[in-house]
Amino acid sequence: MPSGSYSQTEAVAALRSFYEFFATLPSLDPSKIRYPPPTGWPNITATSLAGLNKNEDVVDLLKHIPYITWDVQIAYQTHVIDYTGPSVQQSIEKGRAEGIFVPVGAGVIPEHVAILTMGGRYGSFLLVDTQEGTVTDYIQMESPKREEPPEDAPDYWRAYETLPIAEFFQSWIDNYRSLDWVTVPENTDDGAMLSRTKKTDEVRAIYREHCWPDSFRREECRKALVEWDNQRRASSYMQ
Repeated sequence: MPSGSYSQTEAVAALRSFYEFFATLPSLDPSKIRYPPPTGWPNITATSLAGLNKNEDVVDLLKHIPYITWDVQIAYQTHVIDYTGPSVQQSIEKGRAEGIFVPVGAGVIPEHVAILTMGGRYGSFLLVDTQEGTVTDYIQMESPKREEPPEDAPDYWRAYETLPIAEFFQSWIDNYRSLDWVTVPENTDDGAMLSRTKKTDEVRAIYREHCWPDSFRREECRKALVEWDNQRRASSYMQ
């Protein structure tokens, strides 16, 4: 498993870089990224996160990262967990994190691992290991990348794709920049598309028509994608 030394500063910078790149795409307005004050988010404390049983490094990481305050998929069926939000904090306080913010079937997520996203059954739970300096992309309904650890092991989640933090988020940036992955604004079902199909190739063509990536006409592209999606939905209803 790839590993490296953990640096909170580098982890925050890598996540921030990905969010800011993602906001150049049509699905997220940059104003929906919230940045912490210099001392961190005041309502993220060891007490407010006590129900997650996380150590000081994880609490401090979650206290100093930016959050996306918009219901947008940053990858297929993958949503950022806003630990500053009242609904998340109430769920943690009431012991409702399992299966929502904590993935099912992954084994035991240790106290030194932060969970950045929720992915349900088909999306990504991004697990940041503050000892190894890595991100693991755990997807419940996908097969792991490695045979070890086995499925019945407490650390089964480690069998899934794992990369050093900066490398991991750069790989996601590269996937979007190359249009291997694409996003469609205002679509709660297929907000992020990762496959190669006729439908996704039509989306890629719209991006290219609007000069992605070098002279990207973002707002024009956003409107064109919304119109394309509306027409696609209307035609499917008529069939």
